[in-house]
Amino acid sequence: MPAWTVRFGDEFWRRPEFAEAASKPADNSVVHNAPFAVGDVIERVTHALVTDSADGLPQVSAGNYAARFDGQGVRFSPHRPDEATTRPVADPGTELLFRTESVQRGGEVFYSSANGNPERAISGNTAQGLLSPSWGVVEHFEALAEGVAVTWVIPQPLPGGGAVEVVAAIDGLSYA
Repeated sequence: MPAWTVRFGDEFWRRPEFAEAASKPADNSVVHNAPFAVGDVIERVTHALVTDSADGLPQVSAGNYAARFDGQGVRFSPHRPDEATTRPVADPGTELLFRTESVQRGGEVFYSSANGNPERAISGNTAQGLLSPSWGVVEHFEALAEGVAVTWVIPQPLPGGGAVEVVAAIDGLSYA
């Protein structure tokens, strides 16, 4: 994995949850004081991205959705109930594309999708993109049971004043 990626267990946004879960093991648990949350490991393996043999893109098919990572962002399709079975099925008619358009602050652009696709890395249930090599800004997608979460990691203050603006776009899902 490239050095710029957020490694499993280093997700700062999950630390308080991890610390609380790790300090309260279930009475019937055989794992006490582990340096990881067993549930997180199971989630990572259960929703690991696999490469589609037809198009070479990483994807995941979970219990209630399918997602494909195409270099621009994530193509997400919720499953719909199937009348013939009790299992939900993929519904390609409801696919949407979620992508990061830009990251900017005070008029300075640190990432723009107009400049091409960023370097990408896939590991377990995550797809990550290095949006700004100079500033280390990372787009971090994580496939979970409930859906796909996105986090933008900005490891150092960006120059300029005012708020950091992350502009994202969602295409697809047109309704009358």
